[in-house]
Parts: sequence; structure tokens; C-alpha cells
Amino acid sequence: AHALKGSIGLFIQRGAYQHAHRLEKAARSGDLTGVDETCAALETEMAELCTALGALRKKLLASPTPTRRRARE
Repeated sequence: AHALKGSIGLFIQRGAYQHAHRLEKAARSGDLTGVDETCAALETEMAELCTALGALRKKLLASPTPTRRRARE
């Protein structure tokens, strides 16, 4: 949860970050109350993040950059 939380933080996905933080705290404290719900919410948020990153990747690959223009010429 800790590493995932840090990675999510790079993309400023607050919901996913908060859920990962809750899971990390639960693991450290040993209190697993509500972990199933938090994990499910994190999975939903991560799916949304993956979709957004995929769309961004597609957009970036489609846009002509100076390097790509030179390679095509």
C-alpha cells in the first residue's frame, strides 16, 4: 500500500491516494476493519486512473512532436 500510495501521489488522484493511505494505516495498526470496502474503492479509482493515463498516452502518441516530424521527413 505504501509504494502504491506514493505512485498514485505522482498523478494527484486524491481518491485513490486516500484509499491507499487508509490501507497502509490499517496494515500498520493491524486493524483491518473496513479493508475490503477500502480495497474495492481503491480498485475502482485505479481503474479510472489507468483509463485516464491510457487516454493521455494515446493523445501524446498521436500528436506530432519535433522528433517525430523529423523522423517522418
